[in-house]
Amino acid sequence: MNLDKVLILNKLKNHFNCGTNSAFAKHLGIAPTTMSSWYSRKTFDIDVLVNMCPGVDWNKVFDNTVENISSSNELIYKDIVHSKREGTYPESNAEIMEYLKEKDEKIIKLSIRNGELEQENKQLRKQKGYDIAAES
Repeated sequence: MNLDKVLILNKLKNHFNCGTNSAFAKHLGIAPTTMSSWYSRKTFDIDVLVNMCPGVDWNKVFDNTVENISSSNELIYKDIVHSKREGTYPESNAEIMEYLKEKDEKIIKLSIRNGELEQENKQLRKQKGYDIAAES
């Protein structure tokens, strides 16, 4: 899946009321050059970003919608084949776009939740005295 990472950064920047990329970088505790790189390369590790924002209600950040997100052709193909077998595949272009948008929203929510659970796991391991550095 290919997430629109600039969209994610912009939504999060707006969520924190950061007017500039520099202010957003400062808020996250990273160098402005790192933020600039994320934007110019349109890439970052979503798990790292989630871990930088503990306590963020990601549904609120995205207003329960995700725009301009596209999936890889392989995922789309597998989903279409499965949906046709099940008789649930939409017919019109508008239905297809809505269908794909819903699938992408679910994937993003699950990815974000996964990052949150990994962070909770790290915190629990730290509380129990496990050596996190040795496990990485």
